[in-house]
Amino acid sequence: GAGSDAVIYFHDNIFGYRLPDPVVDAVEQRGRRHVVPFRPYYGQTSPPVAGMTCCEGACDDLDYLLRDRRIGTAIFLCYDCGLFSAIEFARQHPGRVTEIIAVSASLPLWRDPDVFARMNRWSRLILKSAVHAAPYLPFLVRAGFALERKIGSKLFMQALLGDVPVDAALGDDEETMILLHNSSRMVMRQGHQAHLNDALDSGKDWEDLLASCPVPITLVHGTLDSTWPVELARGFAERYPQISLIEVPDGGQMLPYSHPDLLAGILTGRL
Repeated sequence: GAGSDAVIYFHDNIFGYRLPDPVVDAVEQRGRRHVVPFRPYYGQTSPPVAGMTCCEGACDDLDYLLRDRRIGTAIFLCYDCGLFSAIEFARQHPGRVTEIIAVSASLPLWRDPDVFARMNRWSRLILKSAVHAAPYLPFLVRAGFALERKIGSKLFMQALLGDVPVDAALGDDEETMILLHNSSRMVMRQGHQAHLNDALDSGKDWEDLLASCPVPITLVHGTLDSTWPVELARGFAERYPQISLIEVPDGGQMLPYSHPDLLAGILTGRL
């Protein structure tokens, strides 16, 4: 919160490696630094060292970065699948993370048997495979990325999220589409491995990890999110006292881009 030195942004696995300008401005106007560490296999980031998982490698890299930049404490801002690594870092490094703000967050799936029926088709295919048919997941991820390269970022995004009006409308915003296109190029720079690693983590039963998070978590979730249905977020906020929920009426999966001023306001109130 108010004593934090920086905001660390945990990017998602397709579109969101860079935050919109209103969010960055909110951080900088409060005199804080804004850092975006790439997880293993994203962009030009190296694989984790032998014997480490990608999550462990990401936490180790981030620890080195924060020490090198003399960042003592930070708010962790996560988009989509970044929450898994953020919680693990908070567990490994007590006192370094003041709180976690998780936007359109990936959440544990195993204990809600009806969750897949509420997802869009792409999310259902990938995440149900991650949970129940992991050996087939590399083929599905490669096929999805091949489709994105063929039809382009705009049509790909609309194919994934076009069932939510506020997300589909982003396809007509040229500035946002340039940002999302550049993000997708970063994700795919080393092929499908980065996305695959995050999808496999999402398919694990990690509710115990979420429940043991030592810092407060604020979930910011759209009521129309068809990737991670809001019922998941409501359930975790009801079960665990360290988790609170801000619902965004008619919001979808792309909240950082459809509602940047809302996210900027949430951060401003915590810096």
